Amino acid sequence: MLNNFFKKKVSKKTLADQSIYLEQKILREVVGSQDQISTCYGGFNEIVFLQNGKYQIHPLITNSKDLNNLEDQLFLVFSGVRTHTGNNIANTYVSSFHKKNKNLIFEIINQANLAKKIIKDKNFLDLGPLLNETWKIKKILSKSISNSRIDMIYNLGLKNGATGGKLLGAGGAVFILIFVPKNNKKNFLRSFKNFKIIDFKFENKGTTIILND
Repeated sequence: MLNNFFKKKVSKKTLADQSIYLEQKILREVVGSQDQISTCYGGFNEIVFLQNGKYQIHPLITNSKDLNNLEDQLFLVFSGVRTHTGNNIANTYVSSFHKKNKNLIFEIINQANLAKKIIKDKNFLDLGPLLNETWKIKKILSKSISNSRIDMIYNLGLKNGATGGKLLGAGGAVFILIFVPKNNKKNFLRSFKNFKIIDFKFENKGTTIILND
């Protein structure tokens, strides 16, 4: 928005780099770089971070039918709570990396590679159980990632057809993304009738100016 205000046309890469620099260097927050890149570029991608600080973006799903199939099995549930900021939770991850839990960090990396294979092979039903395993590990890494209400919502989902899920953001977040196989959707929706479920679509364009006077 600021670039547009000053009539500066910037590439998606420049915008992502500016966002990363602002958070990590100016605000000095302990945050990753994947969210800024994903937001700027759009699409369903693998982001490969190189040792020289650069990154590469590889599309994982380009077929709209496949994307709709995955969308149809994901539900975004409003939890109504936020107990900690992403920066605080990310700090606990960094601390864990230097302690005995560091092997769990590498296990999450391995699970990300497995998720990439699942997505490329279009075996979307395997994503739910994998998300559930990652959720268990993240709760070990940081006590701040969840709370009693988030646990209640997550476990309610598992009892009514969901096979896994994740919090959006570092943790303690307002929204929970839950994977529900198509055959279990009716039972899941019935059990979540008192919760706010957000209708969402995957976005392919990335950051754009939608109104310019």
